[in-house]
Amino acid sequence: MFDRDQESCCEARADARAGSDVVGIAGASPEAIRVAELERRIADLEGENTVLLSELAVLRRAERRLQRVLEGADEGFWDWDIANQRFVVSDRFETMFGFEPGERDYSPEKWVEYVHPDDLVRAEESIRRHLDGRAPSHTLELRVRTKSGGWKYVLTQGRIVSRDADGTPLMMSGTHIDISARKEAEARLVEALKQAEKASRDKSRFLASASHDLRQPMQAIRLLVDSLGRTALDAEQKRICHYINASAHEIGGLLNALLDISKLDSGMVRPDSETIQVYSLVSKIDAEFSAIAVGKSLRFNLCFPFGEMAVRSDGKLLMSLMGNLIGNAIKYTDSGGILVSVRRRGRHALVQVWDTGCGIAPEHLDSIFDEYFQVGNPERDRTKGLGLGLAIARRIAALLNTSIVCRSRLGQGSVFEFLLPLADARERKAPRRVEHVPAGPLHRPASRHIAVVEDDTMVAMAATLALESCGMTVTRYASAEAALADPALLSADFFIVDLRLPDMNGIELLDIVQRLVGQPVKAVIMTGDTAVKRIEMVRATSWQVLFKPIDLAALLAAIEIEDAKALALAPPG
Repeated sequence: MFDRDQESCCEARADARAGSDVVGIAGASPEAIRVAELERRIADLEGENTVLLSELAVLRRAERRLQRVLEGADEGFWDWDIANQRFVVSDRFETMFGFEPGERDYSPEKWVEYVHPDDLVRAEESIRRHLDGRAPSHTLELRVRTKSGGWKYVLTQGRIVSRDADGTPLMMSGTHIDISARKEAEARLVEALKQAEKASRDKSRFLASASHDLRQPMQAIRLLVDSLGRTALDAEQKRICHYINASAHEIGGLLNALLDISKLDSGMVRPDSETIQVYSLVSKIDAEFSAIAVGKSLRFNLCFPFGEMAVRSDGKLLMSLMGNLIGNAIKYTDSGGILVSVRRRGRHALVQVWDTGCGIAPEHLDSIFDEYFQVGNPERDRTKGLGLGLAIARRIAALLNTSIVCRSRLGQGSVFEFLLPLADARERKAPRRVEHVPAGPLHRPASRHIAVVEDDTMVAMAATLALESCGMTVTRYASAEAALADPALLSADFFIVDLRLPDMNGIELLDIVQRLVGQPVKAVIMTGDTAVKRIEMVRATSWQVLFKPIDLAALLAAIEIEDAKALALAPPG
């Protein structure tokens, strides 16, 4: 039914559909071969089209997913065709700044108008660093002008996504994220921080003023009660005097605790590291606390190396830390005793305060360093303090770059311990200086003429009465000017001066007196001021500083120490 050519052609078509190579088919005409070739090409193109459609569907799904991600993240997307200097953005990129899609011209030369002048140089430098290969990406926070004329903070992030064969950047893509809310929050935080710092400075100034003003009347009360106790009193009067004295000490302790914790919290206290001989440290501890422990019928023992041993710390803060721990131990121990131990632990000294007191229940160990927390004082008995001792101790330990660890057994006692760095070997044989003012039985320095320069009338009168009760001659001055105007001032052999005087401070007064007499003078500086600068100023002098309130025993002991220092410095013979 088919002629030969038709039959050959049909065979060629069939072979072509089957994908066979028809070129070698015997008897195929050129036309049949061309038809078969075209059909084969069509089949190939259809296959490629299927693949392309499949890939296009994948790309469209990825694009829709990316669009959802960008919309969900509230980010604007941008593409920069570097070779052709075209900038393409997403709709959100434009609406972020208040524009309709397509409303704004984003050609590169227009960016000078859109970016804040203070950020433009940084933006150009960030892009250049990335294009030059000096940065892995272009990441920058900058301000962009909005349609209303304001500025909006954005975080722009982008990187090169295409290069030519030579590595030249062709395309860069990235996002813009609106960070205005975060920047506003940061600005509010910075302002709040400034206000907090100002409040802290105001608090510090108030604290220094309150400290001085509150300590002044307490100083007068303490000295007046000491003086009263040395007069001829009957038994009932002595009992009342004892209670007044105890109450004054209690108020003074509570006041000191409140002021101390306020100073520590306000950042007024800064440690000043020095080399401290352990022997000197334990000697001070013994002088200050042994009598108190014995007064409660408690043993007070010290354990420390016999050889030279020194630590690096702030002497004043360390004694305050020890005072809080030892005072706390004595307060909560009714029988047995207290042990203060200093031992080597590698390159540190382990300082421990042991007691045989009531102990602390395990559930309270995490709370004992909290303010106002007290074990076994639900009725808030004021004689047991405010519950600030350990809170103060923890803050001081932090300033000294150490921490306090407590171990305790209920009904058996407790141990509080911390570590201090050992001083270098060459510092361990430093000469010990007399620095401690012990509180204990009254000693009577030799009768002398003492000049008291104090602008607070009550404190000056109380000091005068107290010293005169010990057989001393006292001349009282209300100001440095009044003291210097009296020729008899230079005949005094000891000076007790307040730091804050109305016309000049006590240090300046003593410097003038030394120049006038032509030799060092023996003196003690009293102050109720806790301002860091003033404390550092006093410590830089050769004179002792006593912090109000001061009792008569401490004042007399300070006089004895100055006598001992003068005797040590005197030439032999």
